[in-house]
Amino acid sequence: MALTDILFNAVSGGVLGSALHVVTDYFDTKNKVSLMNAQVAAAEKTEAWKAFAASQGGNESLTIPANVPAWVASFYVCVDGIKQLTRPLLTWASIAVIVTVYLKSDTASQDQMGAEIVFSSFTAIYWWFGARYSKNK
Repeated sequence: MALTDILFNAVSGGVLGSALHVVTDYFDTKNKVSLMNAQVAAAEKTEAWKAFAASQGGNESLTIPANVPAWVASFYVCVDGIKQLTRPLLTWASIAVIVTVYLKSDTASQDQMGAEIVFSSFTAIYWWFGARYSKNK
């Protein structure tokens, strides 16, 4: 075996080994990035569920300022109660209006309103029952 053959085999083995190392590093990095993305997505979903669960609560998050007269505390609770009822009342009122308009219309008008009824119904329903998670919180 000649010296040139030995050198050629050494160089080509080094090049192949380096190329395989680059490919292996590429796939390792890709797997790490995929794992990190999965962890971030799992953390986002966990936080979204926590925010959703917190948004479903009632007045347990209501904090009344300290050292206020009783009538101010009562007024504060009343305003918070009205605020908590606004979205569900508007949702049910929207659904009632949609159903009433649909039932009072003739058959030809009901056929024409089909797409609008579906759109407005789902808008009203998902406005209240949909996810209310915000990334700004």
